Amino acid sequence: MDKIEELLNVFSFRRPKDLGILKHCLLVGAMAEEMASHLALRGITINPETVGEAGRYHDLAKMNNGPQEKEHVLSIYWHLLTTAGKDIAEIVICHEPYSFSEETAKIYGMELDTWEKKILFLADLRVSDRIMSWNERIRSIIAKYRTNNLFPPGREEWLKATANETIGEIREIIGPWDFLEFTPYAL
Repeated sequence: MDKIEELLNVFSFRRPKDLGILKHCLLVGAMAEEMASHLALRGITINPETVGEAGRYHDLAKMNNGPQEKEHVLSIYWHLLTTAGKDIAEIVICHEPYSFSEETAKIYGMELDTWEKKILFLADLRVSDRIMSWNERIRSIIAKYRTNNLFPPGREEWLKATANETIGEIREIIGPWDFLEFTPYAL
Protein backbone atom coordinates (compact mmCIF):
# COMPACT_ATOMS: atom_id res chain seq x y z
CA MET A 1 0.00 0.00 0.00
CA ASP A 2 2.96 2.34 0.52
CA LYS A 3 3.67 2.29 -3.21
CA ILE A 4 0.08 3.27 -4.00
CA GLU A 5 0.31 6.15 -1.52
CA GLU A 6 3.55 7.27 -3.16
CA LEU A 7 1.93 7.19 -6.60
CA LEU A 8 -1.17 8.96 -5.28
CA ASN A 9 1.12 11.80 -4.23
CA VAL A 10 2.49 11.98 -7.78
CA PHE A 11 -0.96 11.81 -9.42
CA SER A 12 -2.81 13.62 -6.60
CA PHE A 13 -6.57 13.94 -6.35
CA ARG A 14 -7.75 17.24 -7.76
CA ARG A 15 -11.06 16.41 -9.44
CA PRO A 16 -14.14 14.38 -8.51
CA LYS A 17 -13.35 12.11 -11.47
CA ASP A 18 -10.14 11.04 -9.71
CA LEU A 19 -12.14 9.15 -7.07
CA GLY A 20 -13.77 7.18 -9.89
CA ILE A 21 -10.35 6.36 -11.35
CA LEU A 22 -9.12 5.14 -7.95
CA LYS A 23 -12.29 3.04 -7.51
CA HIS A 24 -11.77 1.54 -10.97
CA CYS A 25 -8.14 0.67 -10.14
CA LEU A 26 -9.08 -0.93 -6.82
CA LEU A 27 -11.85 -2.99 -8.45
CA VAL A 28 -9.58 -4.10 -11.30
CA GLY A 29 -6.90 -5.06 -8.78
CA ALA A 30 -9.37 -7.05 -6.68
CA MET A 31 -10.81 -8.80 -9.72
CA ALA A 32 -7.37 -9.57 -11.18
CA GLU A 33 -6.14 -10.99 -7.89
CA GLU A 34 -9.26 -13.12 -7.45
CA MET A 35 -9.09 -14.42 -11.03
CA ALA A 36 -5.38 -15.20 -10.62
CA SER A 37 -6.04 -17.01 -7.33
CA HIS A 38 -8.56 -19.27 -9.06
CA LEU A 39 -6.06 -20.03 -11.81
CA ALA A 40 -3.31 -20.76 -9.27
CA LEU A 41 -5.62 -23.20 -7.48
CA ARG A 42 -6.08 -24.99 -10.81
CA GLY A 43 -2.34 -25.40 -11.31
CA ILE A 44 -1.56 -22.38 -13.49
CA THR A 45 1.72 -20.68 -12.54
CA ILE A 46 0.69 -17.12 -11.72
CA ASN A 47 1.34 -14.69 -8.88
CA PRO A 48 -2.06 -13.39 -7.68
CA GLU A 49 -0.55 -10.69 -5.45
CA THR A 50 1.57 -9.29 -8.26
CA VAL A 51 -1.27 -9.14 -10.77
CA GLY A 52 -3.56 -7.61 -8.11
CA GLU A 53 -0.97 -4.94 -7.35
CA ALA A 54 -0.59 -4.20 -11.06
CA GLY A 55 -4.37 -3.78 -11.32
CA ARG A 56 -4.42 -1.32 -8.44
CA TYR A 57 -1.87 0.86 -10.26
CA HIS A 58 -2.84 0.52 -13.89
CA ASP A 59 -4.79 3.78 -14.46
CA LEU A 60 -3.47 6.04 -11.67
CA ALA A 61 -1.68 8.23 -14.22
CA LYS A 62 -5.09 9.41 -15.48
CA MET A 63 -5.69 11.30 -12.23
CA ASN A 64 -5.29 15.06 -11.85
CA ASN A 65 -5.81 15.66 -15.56
CA GLY A 66 -2.83 13.45 -16.23
CA PRO A 67 -2.29 11.84 -19.58
CA GLN A 68 -5.38 10.24 -20.98
CA GLU A 69 -5.91 7.26 -23.21
CA LYS A 70 -2.73 5.67 -24.51
CA GLU A 71 -0.38 8.25 -23.01
CA HIS A 72 -1.38 7.21 -19.48
CA VAL A 73 -0.09 3.69 -20.15
CA LEU A 74 3.42 4.94 -20.85
CA SER A 75 3.31 7.49 -18.01
CA ILE A 76 2.36 4.97 -15.32
CA TYR A 77 4.87 2.49 -16.75
CA TRP A 78 7.79 4.88 -16.20
CA HIS A 79 6.62 5.76 -12.68
CA LEU A 80 6.21 2.09 -11.79
CA LEU A 81 9.68 1.21 -13.02
CA THR A 82 11.11 3.39 -10.26
CA THR A 83 8.51 2.78 -7.53
CA ALA A 84 7.02 -0.69 -7.85
CA GLY A 85 9.64 -2.43 -9.94
CA LYS A 86 10.08 -3.88 -13.39
CA ASP A 87 7.79 -6.91 -12.85
CA ILE A 88 4.77 -4.75 -12.03
CA ALA A 89 5.60 -2.18 -14.72
CA GLU A 90 5.82 -4.87 -17.41
CA ILE A 91 2.37 -6.18 -16.50
CA VAL A 92 0.79 -2.73 -16.34
CA ILE A 93 2.09 -1.62 -19.74
CA CYS A 94 0.07 -4.48 -21.27
CA HIS A 95 -3.33 -3.53 -19.86
CA GLU A 96 -4.48 -1.57 -22.91
CA PRO A 97 -2.51 -2.75 -25.96
CA TYR A 98 -5.46 -2.12 -28.28
CA SER A 99 -4.93 1.65 -28.03
CA PHE A 100 -1.55 1.36 -29.77
CA SER A 101 -0.69 0.29 -33.28
CA GLU A 102 0.54 -3.28 -33.56
CA GLU A 103 4.08 -2.02 -34.27
CA THR A 104 4.15 0.30 -31.24
CA ALA A 105 2.73 -2.42 -29.00
CA LYS A 106 5.56 -4.73 -30.04
CA ILE A 107 8.22 -2.05 -29.48
CA TYR A 108 7.02 -1.53 -25.89
CA GLY A 109 6.65 -5.27 -25.21
CA MET A 110 2.87 -5.19 -24.90
CA GLU A 111 2.37 -8.80 -25.94
CA LEU A 112 0.05 -10.73 -23.65
CA ASP A 113 2.68 -13.42 -23.11
CA THR A 114 2.28 -14.17 -19.38
CA TRP A 115 -0.72 -15.15 -17.30
CA GLU A 116 -0.33 -11.99 -15.23
CA LYS A 117 -0.59 -9.80 -18.34
CA LYS A 118 -3.56 -11.75 -19.68
CA ILE A 119 -5.44 -11.57 -16.38
CA LEU A 120 -4.87 -7.82 -15.95
CA PHE A 121 -6.06 -7.29 -19.54
CA LEU A 122 -9.20 -9.35 -18.85
CA ALA A 123 -9.89 -7.78 -15.45
CA ASP A 124 -9.70 -4.29 -16.97
CA LEU A 125 -12.13 -5.47 -19.64
CA ARG A 126 -14.71 -6.34 -16.95
CA VAL A 127 -14.55 -3.13 -14.91
CA SER A 128 -15.56 0.41 -15.77
CA ASP A 129 -17.03 2.32 -12.85
CA ARG A 130 -18.73 -0.99 -12.03
CA ILE A 131 -18.31 -4.62 -12.97
CA MET A 132 -19.90 -5.23 -16.36
CA SER A 133 -20.49 -8.24 -18.58
CA TRP A 134 -17.73 -8.91 -21.11
CA ASN A 135 -19.90 -7.89 -24.04
CA GLU A 136 -21.22 -4.76 -22.35
CA ARG A 137 -17.74 -3.57 -21.37
CA ILE A 138 -16.17 -4.32 -24.76
CA ARG A 139 -19.06 -2.48 -26.46
CA SER A 140 -18.50 0.53 -24.16
CA ILE A 141 -14.75 0.58 -24.92
CA ILE A 142 -15.41 0.33 -28.65
CA ALA A 143 -18.01 3.12 -28.50
CA LYS A 144 -15.63 5.39 -26.56
CA TYR A 145 -12.68 4.70 -28.84
CA ARG A 146 -14.76 5.06 -32.02
CA THR A 147 -16.32 8.32 -30.84
CA ASN A 148 -12.91 9.78 -30.02
CA ASN A 149 -11.23 8.18 -33.06
CA LEU A 150 -8.70 6.43 -30.80
CA PHE A 151 -8.43 3.00 -32.42
CA PRO A 152 -5.38 2.55 -34.61
CA PRO A 153 -6.27 0.59 -37.77
CA GLY A 154 -7.19 -3.03 -37.03
CA ARG A 155 -7.09 -2.72 -33.25
CA GLU A 156 -10.86 -2.85 -32.68
CA GLU A 157 -10.91 -6.27 -34.30
CA TRP A 158 -7.79 -7.23 -32.35
CA LEU A 159 -9.51 -6.31 -29.06
CA LYS A 160 -12.54 -8.51 -29.74
CA ALA A 161 -10.48 -11.42 -31.06
CA THR A 162 -7.88 -11.30 -28.28
CA ALA A 163 -10.48 -11.13 -25.51
CA ASN A 164 -12.34 -14.12 -26.96
CA GLU A 165 -9.11 -16.03 -27.58
CA THR A 166 -7.78 -15.42 -24.06
CA ILE A 167 -11.04 -16.42 -22.41
CA GLY A 168 -11.17 -19.50 -24.65
CA GLU A 169 -7.57 -20.41 -23.81
CA ILE A 170 -8.35 -20.37 -20.11
CA ARG A 171 -11.58 -22.33 -20.53
CA GLU A 172 -9.71 -24.94 -22.58
CA ILE A 173 -7.10 -25.41 -19.86
CA ILE A 174 -9.28 -25.43 -16.75
CA GLY A 175 -12.78 -26.15 -18.03
CA PRO A 176 -15.80 -23.96 -17.32
CA TRP A 177 -14.63 -20.65 -15.96
CA ASP A 178 -17.50 -19.81 -13.63
CA PHE A 179 -15.53 -17.19 -11.76
CA LEU A 180 -15.55 -15.02 -14.88
CA GLU A 181 -19.09 -14.12 -13.93
CA PHE A 182 -18.10 -12.19 -10.82
CA THR A 183 -20.54 -9.82 -9.26
CA PRO A 184 -19.52 -6.90 -7.05
CA TYR A 185 -20.59 -8.99 -4.06
CA ALA A 186 -18.03 -11.70 -4.92
CA LEU A 187 -15.22 -9.22 -4.38
